[in-house]
Amino acid sequence: MTHRRTLLATAGLLGLGALALPAAAAAHPSVYETSARVAVTPATDPPTFTDQVRYVVANHGYTYVLRESNGTTTGGVVNYAKAPSALRSTPGYDVLTYSTPSAVTGAQAHATCDVPALTDPAAIRAWQGTDPFYAYVPFQRGSAGLEDHPADWLAVVQARTGVDLTQVADTDAAREAACEALPGATAGSYVPADATQTTIAAFNSGLVADTIAATEGPLKAQIATFEQRVAELDAARRAAEARAAAAAARAPIAKPIAATLAAATVTPTRIATRGLPVTVTGPAGQHVRVRATVTRAVARKLRLPSTVLGSKAAVLGGAGTATVTVKPGRAAGTRLRRATTKVPVRLDVVTGSVTATVAR
Repeated sequence: MTHRRTLLATAGLLGLGALALPAAAAAHPSVYETSARVAVTPATDPPTFTDQVRYVVANHGYTYVLRESNGTTTGGVVNYAKAPSALRSTPGYDVLTYSTPSAVTGAQAHATCDVPALTDPAAIRAWQGTDPFYAYVPFQRGSAGLEDHPADWLAVVQARTGVDLTQVADTDAAREAACEALPGATAGSYVPADATQTTIAAFNSGLVADTIAATEGPLKAQIATFEQRVAELDAARRAAEARAAAAAARAPIAKPIAATLAAATVTPTRIATRGLPVTVTGPAGQHVRVRATVTRAVARKLRLPSTVLGSKAAVLGGAGTATVTVKPGRAAGTRLRRATTKVPVRLDVVTGSVTATVAR
């Protein structure tokens, strides 16, 4: 909450309202300056104080607060609030050198090495483009956390100075040594970054904490409701599965189609005069057709008009059974009466999808 109160107090002093501007509201950074009283000798009685400049940088929803600590009050983040778009579209306008009033602030989020190869405006634009966010080239390998990407400037630094910052320890001492070793560099050319007052991560953590505090109760209640509903649905599913299992257990098992000859002895004369009695079993209500056939060789021998002696349809009763008598046609019956030997007959019980066979 400390960061949030500090930021809101700054906003109140400047009359800005919300500093975390949405992306659509600011295409380039706006920098707001304010003063804070800092105790120089807090242990003395009375303590001594001094004024310290603080910079609030806002862009694309990011908010970043820096304290002026490196003594450099120019050459920092570009304040596009002082460089309106109408002015920037003027031929020959250069935001880096514009001076009435200057759009370049003292907010410096990165360390720099002030040597001509890196302070050249062409070098500054080389890693940012025509509308630079920063009026300098960073001299560090890590990001400051404000929409900056080290890959954009590391190659520029190496091409212009020969220094590979990825091989330089990310400390002020190591960076200063690398800077002072450059040809033509003099004491004081290395400038550390301004101290960070509030980072975007800290600012956002405060907003997240406030949001959670405001929504935690209703959110937990809603989650509890959802969990209860899921439990109810799960119980209903288990009950339905149990009912289905019980119903399946009570349901009668469908009997397979089967057939047997009802008569003990079947002779050609009996077939011709009384037919073939067949007992068929299966599911109750099943439609069946019983068909009696002989082989082609028997049909030729007895001079039968067809291999099919006869057929008859039936419906199985409530007990799942029926006795069907298949009689041969007139011509087939006449031939069978003249037969002197047994005649092999094949009986097929045909349904829509199943055929049961009784061979005799």
